[in-house]
Amino acid sequence: MSYVLSLAGMSRQGLHKQLRPSLDAQEQEQVCKLMTDIRKKHKHMSARKVYKTYHGTLTIGRDRFIKKALSLGFGVKRKRSPIKTTTDQTNKPFPNLINGKTINGIDQVYQSDIFYIHTPNGILYGFTVEDIYSRELLGLVISTNMKAYNLILTLKQAQQYRGKKSLVNTILHSDKGGQYKADKFIELAYETLKMKGSMCDKAQQNAYVERLQGILKHEYLDDMKITRANCASVAKKVKELYNKERPHLSLNYLTPHAYSLNVQNTPKVEAKDMTVYKWTEGYPQKEPL
Repeated sequence: MSYVLSLAGMSRQGLHKQLRPSLDAQEQEQVCKLMTDIRKKHKHMSARKVYKTYHGTLTIGRDRFIKKALSLGFGVKRKRSPIKTTTDQTNKPFPNLINGKTINGIDQVYQSDIFYIHTPNGILYGFTVEDIYSRELLGLVISTNMKAYNLILTLKQAQQYRGKKSLVNTILHSDKGGQYKADKFIELAYETLKMKGSMCDKAQQNAYVERLQGILKHEYLDDMKITRANCASVAKKVKELYNKERPHLSLNYLTPHAYSLNVQNTPKVEAKDMTVYKWTEGYPQKEPL
C-alpha cells in the first residue's frame, strides 16, 4: 500500500482525507436507515440502546453512531408527568416487605401500580404488574375507569403469563390505593394465589413500576391512537414490544423476556443477587431501574 501511495505521490493521511466524505455519507446513511426502521415501532428508543442491540451488524463505533444519530434529529426528549394517580392514604393493611430486600430470581417480588393516559377523547387508565427482577411486564390492562375489577384482570393476566395456578410467597408490592384493598382483589391475590402483600409509604418505594409506567407512556402510548374500542389490542402490542424488543440498561441491554429465559436456565446457586432499591428521605435514586 505504501509503495502504491508513493507512486501516486500521496500519503496515507491524504488518502483518508479524500475518502472521508464518502465514508461519512455511508455512515450517515447507515445510521439514518437503522434509526428510522427502529423508530417505526419504538418511537423513543435512544441511539445508545439501538447501537447496543445492533452493533454486531454495524461498521461504525458507538460514540460516532450516537453523535450522528443526534445530529440527524434522533434525540429523545423526556416529558414530565403533571398528574399522579398515587394516593397517600394513611391506613394500609400491609407493611413494606421489600425496601432494601435481596432477591435472586423471578417471581419473588412483583410491583403493581395504576397510571393515567391522555387521549383526545379523555383520560384512560393503565393497570400494571411487573416482575422487578427481570423487569418483565406481566400484566397490562387499559381501561376507561379506575375500578378494582381492572386490577383483578391485570393480576390474572400476570398469572397466565407465568403459567402458574398459584404464586405462593411471591410478594405483591403496591401503593396504598383503594383498589388494592378491594375485597375481590384481596381474595384473588392472597387467598387464591397465596401471595404476600406489601405496601409502600411513598411513591419512591414503588420505583420500578413507576419507572416502567413512564417508559410505557412516553415511549409508546403517547404516540398511539388509543380508543375505547382498541384498548385491549394496544395493551397487547405494547406489552409485546416492551418485553421482547426493547433492550434494558439494567439488564445489560437484554430485553426483559430474554433476561428471564437466561435466569430460568441458570442454576440457583449461580443466580445473580439483586438488592431492591431502598428509598431514604433526602437521598435521590442513582442506580438504573
